[in-house]
Amino acid sequence: MNKKIKIGILLLLFIFSASSLFAIEEYISEIYKDLDQVFIEKSEKELDSILQKNQGDRYYYLIEKYAEKKIRLLVIQNEYIFAMAAIEVVIDNNLDNENAVEMYAEIADSYENLIKNMKQQEEVKAAKAAKLEEEKQKVKGSVDKKYVSSTSTASGKGYYISGVENSQTNYQFSGNFGLLDFTNFLYPSTGKTGFNYGICLDTNYKHYSDRVIFGLDVGGDLSFLTLGNAATGIPMLAQFQLIPEFAFPEFSDNLFLRVGALGSFSVSLAEDTSQVTRFISPVIGAGLENVKLGKTKLNAGIDYYMGHLFYSDILVAFGGNASLFIPISKTEKFQMNLELGLKEKAFIRTSGVENRASIILAIGAENVR
Repeated sequence: MNKKIKIGILLLLFIFSASSLFAIEEYISEIYKDLDQVFIEKSEKELDSILQKNQGDRYYYLIEKYAEKKIRLLVIQNEYIFAMAAIEVVIDNNLDNENAVEMYAEIADSYENLIKNMKQQEEVKAAKAAKLEEEKQKVKGSVDKKYVSSTSTASGKGYYISGVENSQTNYQFSGNFGLLDFTNFLYPSTGKTGFNYGICLDTNYKHYSDRVIFGLDVGGDLSFLTLGNAATGIPMLAQFQLIPEFAFPEFSDNLFLRVGALGSFSVSLAEDTSQVTRFISPVIGAGLENVKLGKTKLNAGIDYYMGHLFYSDILVAFGGNASLFIPISKTEKFQMNLELGLKEKAFIRTSGVENRASIILAIGAENVR
């Protein structure tokens, strides 16, 4: 055969083979693209459809190889569920594919190990959580010995307050003893004034709840030493009061309604005076209590004495008070206070105005809230 003829035949064969190869490559590439979409969507049905449609193709083994490659990528990404489903589809479409069978066994073993490891991690995590909860309960038990659990009625959120602070929702008690109680008297019959020295004792109790604050104001004054001319004064005056108090936290926990009783007894040596020797009266009034002024506390109030209605020579009777409580020392449970106070009682009589004004210096104590 002529050399030129041989070269021509070889060239034709090369061109034919190249065109066939390009045609096969383009055909397979389209199927690969379809498989890519199947694994993106994780569709067993579409994978089965592609494999069934191409089972009789001479290049089916290439399609299987590509599908197996995509399944291996799923395993690397821990996508075991679809990987196992996909390899089952490959096996169902070609029972003679030993490589696919081996892959299924490997994937199943890997998935089982993964589940086992995850279970062990969960057990470790649960054990750590249980230990942490045990430690928290130990700490909580220690806290509960020193603190009381409470809940804010406004927000509903839980919080801890100390046993001392918890008294805010329970009770408050205070007592004040007045070592210096100077009372100035204005007598209506003579228009003269007298000045007495005495002592006083005031106690106050409050019980706190969410709906109402109940209080009890109990106190007494004793003036027994007249300073100046005894003939124009009252050598001894005893006064006491017992007044329940009420406040409503939803409105104000500082404003109290006062309803109680008051008694006053006096002894006069001056014949030309017309002082009341006995005065007993119901009391109705209002008071501001525990008003914070920095660390100092203010109590103030005004009372109306209805008992004047039973005395022909008394037209109107009323009283008022204001006190500052200045802390001077404090412990965990108690606080000592210095009280600077003013008290006023006025009786408008048919003969004129009788006025009893007192300046008080007292020392007292209260439980820490």
